Amino acid sequence: MRRKISKSRRALDIIVKHWRSTIGSLVVLASVFALIFKAISTETLAAIVAAMIAAGYIPKAKEDDN
Repeated sequence: MRRKISKSRRALDIIVKHWRSTIGSLVVLASVFALIFKAISTETLAAIVAAMIAAGYIPKAKEDDN
C-alpha cells in the first residue's frame, strides 16, 4: 500500500531537485558572512561545507585531465 504524499512535500521535493546547487551556494554564502561577522568559527564553516558536499548540495570538483 502506497503512502499518500502531500502536495507541499511534492513541491519541496521538486524545488530541492532542481535548485539543489543554488540552495548549497546560498547556505555557504550565508555561512561565510556569519564567519566574517564572527557568528561562527572556521571549524564550523568547514563542517558546514563538508556536510553540504556530502549531502550533494555542492557539486564536487571534477578532475578533467583531457
